[in-house]
Amino acid sequence: DHHGRNYDDRKKRFVINQLGSTTFTVTFYPTDKWISKHRSSSNSVIVLVLTIGVMFFMSTALYDHLINQQNAKKDLVMNTKRQFVRFISHEIRTPLNVVHIGMKVLTTEMIKLIAKCSNILGDKYAISENVKQIMNDWLVLLSETESNSDAAILVLNDLINYDKIDAGTLKIEIEPVYIWDIVDKAVSPFYVQARHADVELIMDLEIHKEDDNNSYNNNSINSNATGNDKNELKKIVILGDRIKLNQVVKNLTSNALKFTPSGGKVKVTVTWDPNGLPNYNVEDDQYSHCGSMIVSVEDNGYGLSEENMKDLFKEGVQFNANELQAGQGSGLGLAIVKGLVELHQGKISAKSDGIGCGCTFTVELPAVFTIETRGNNIVDSDGNECNNEIEITLDESFDEKYSNVLVVDDIAANRKMVCRLLRGIGYTCFEAVDGQDCVDYMKRADNEFHSVDIILMDYEMPRMNGPTATSVLRDFGIKIPIIGVTGNALKEDKSFFIEKGANYVITKPWRYSDLKLVMNDLNNDNNINNNDDIND
Repeated sequence: DHHGRNYDDRKKRFVINQLGSTTFTVTFYPTDKWISKHRSSSNSVIVLVLTIGVMFFMSTALYDHLINQQNAKKDLVMNTKRQFVRFISHEIRTPLNVVHIGMKVLTTEMIKLIAKCSNILGDKYAISENVKQIMNDWLVLLSETESNSDAAILVLNDLINYDKIDAGTLKIEIEPVYIWDIVDKAVSPFYVQARHADVELIMDLEIHKEDDNNSYNNNSINSNATGNDKNELKKIVILGDRIKLNQVVKNLTSNALKFTPSGGKVKVTVTWDPNGLPNYNVEDDQYSHCGSMIVSVEDNGYGLSEENMKDLFKEGVQFNANELQAGQGSGLGLAIVKGLVELHQGKISAKSDGIGCGCTFTVELPAVFTIETRGNNIVDSDGNECNNEIEITLDESFDEKYSNVLVVDDIAANRKMVCRLLRGIGYTCFEAVDGQDCVDYMKRADNEFHSVDIILMDYEMPRMNGPTATSVLRDFGIKIPIIGVTGNALKEDKSFFIEKGANYVITKPWRYSDLKLVMNDLNNDNNINNNDDIND
């Protein structure tokens, strides 16, 4: 036994039994040569393990690099797309602003001219009925022109909202809203378009109640409910985004009119289902779930085939666009409507018996009771019929508090139209061609005591843009209201304007009613930096 004693712990012992009574025990110990060989093998394993580890680390690093590179490309594509949407929005909304305000100016001045001629000439030389009819036709034509420009704005809104839905960034502002009010305001502007297309547009805003057999009751709640029941039904509201729900109804109504031929009919109905959407949970304690409100838009137009129904709510889908829509629309409307409805935890469905049988779109939204009583200025739920006649009126309520207006815009046509509109109502208007000109004017006005009560500030301008000019004016100590006016309809652009000191931001094309709403809000609370969307 000549083994090294330092190898005692590595011994291996075997017992060998031979035939007979003798037993041999054999003990093996490693040698220096074996140990050397063993250690060499161990090092190889370690090297192998380290090599595998390094390769794994490098592979992981390479994978992360490729993923980051791919994400960077996606971010670049997303940013490029958003820049494109921003550019398109601004470049289309800006000229449409001139169209909208120009139509309003023409309408206002024509109505005033008719009234003035009648007063000057008197009854003896009164304008003939033929002339009055021609003038009225001109007014209707102006209204139809404005309605068609609104259709272009709907397409722009589709692009912006689809971009947000696709990116998962679209948010809704929750508030209690009356669905009758939403439907009324969304559908009413389409009466001119419907009359021009010889389509009967019916809006039924009476409170209908769906019976237990899930079929519509043709009798309104007014004819089969007590007074107390009707008062309770007036408290039904939707917890949702007023602007987004308005767009849902607008898109569905617009689609129905596109696909309904001359002599057809489109009907918009609101129905309450006490048992609808039972799984909806109300988070606010002041409301209790009470079923669902159902908005249906029914037409007797071209209808849809079974194949069409499968792809109906996919993005970019248009059926016979050239034949049925005259190439109009973005193909995103229904995909956006579906996204908006689902954001409200609602459902949307479509039904058609086939080509030539018309189509019905149904939007179901969770409804709640509120402890607040319903205002008289919402929708007449006592059975009064809606007035479907086209009525052209003037909104010329003058706000003396803001009688001196500084209009800041680098587009001469915009300044001209805005000033003409406001001067016709009674305002005194001053003009600035860009942000720098506005700042210089206000500094001179401050020194020379030239009164300016409110500023309408455009966003995109040379030399100095609107947000920068607004920030400079605030730093200079100018505290009068500054209303941002922009063709950039993206939320971040509006928020940026607000951060720079604008009180409100209105989107082109705007109407005087939008500006008057801002003035009313300023008169009520004088809040600075209010980021409410006025005319989206």
